[in-house]
Amino acid sequence: MKEINKNGNVKNKDLCPSLPLYCRGIICRNVINILIILLIISITILVLIGCGSYRCTTQAHELMDAVDTILISEKLCKDANDCRTKNYVLCRSSKGACISVYGVRNVNIIKRIVNLCIEKRTSNRNMKYELYIHPKMKMEDYNQKPTVKLILQEE
Repeated sequence: MKEINKNGNVKNKDLCPSLPLYCRGIICRNVINILIILLIISITILVLIGCGSYRCTTQAHELMDAVDTILISEKLCKDANDCRTKNYVLCRSSKGACISVYGVRNVNIIKRIVNLCIEKRTSNRNMKYELYIHPKMKMEDYNQKPTVKLILQEE
């Protein structure tokens, strides 16, 4: 901090007069390093949480791709990349084929997605299939309840 004395001269005000000058520089550098490390850790955590950090099964990816195809044919997305960018379909867990579909209100589209899930399940009965369809996009309402909840247990 700078302070002006009675003569009009600028005088530096020492915030920590008890610490030697070389210690103040070391402390300042350490604080900055700690803040940078905390920033990197928090960004990493946000990326893992915000991007569906689950490792989806192959069956979940296949189901997501098939749902993307339905959404593209219904003109909700331009292509698969557009569907993923808009977060229409997200993986829910690393066990089974568990996905959530967001922003779908049209009954015909919902029927197609449910039938697709049942179809996929008939070809692979030893895996649990879960499908959750939400009427709003995830960004609109994080706590929304699904309008469709389909759980097909493994045999």
